Amino acid sequence: MSAIQADIKGFLETSFIDWPGQVASVLFLAGCNFRCPFCHNHGLVLRPDDYPGLSWNSIRDRLARFPGWIDGVVITGGEPTLSPGLADLAREIKDMGFQVKLDTNGGRPEVLAGLIEADLLDHVAMDVKGPLDDVSYARA
Repeated sequence: MSAIQADIKGFLETSFIDWPGQVASVLFLAGCNFRCPFCHNHGLVLRPDDYPGLSWNSIRDRLARFPGWIDGVVITGGEPTLSPGLADLAREIKDMGFQVKLDTNGGRPEVLAGLIEADLLDHVAMDVKGPLDDVSYARA
C-alpha cells in the first residue's frame, strides 16, 4: 500500500459531466492559492477541515472495481497542484490503466509542466480568470 500525500476530501464514483465524452470518477483535493468570489467548491478552499479526509488506499480499492466502466479519473479541487503528492497520485491512477484529467487554475505552471513532461496527464482543463481584479482574488 502506498502513502500518497494528497488531502483528498471528496470522491465521486461516476460522473458524466466532468470530462466531456468520458465516464470518469472525480477526486476532490483541498486548498487553493486563489480566492475567486464565484468558486463552486469554496468549502474545500476556505474550510477544508470541515470535510473528512479520505484514504487513497480505500479509493484505489474502489477504482479497481471499475475497469471497463470508467475511462479515467478527474483530479480537481480546490487547486490540485498545491498537493505535494499529486504526481504520485496521477502515476498510481495511470498504473491502474485509467486516463487522468487535471482541473487547474494554472497558477503553478512549473507543477503543470512537470506533470506533462512526466506523461502523467491525458487532459488538462485550465480556467482563465478574468477580468483580473487583484483585490478580489487576493482575499483570504
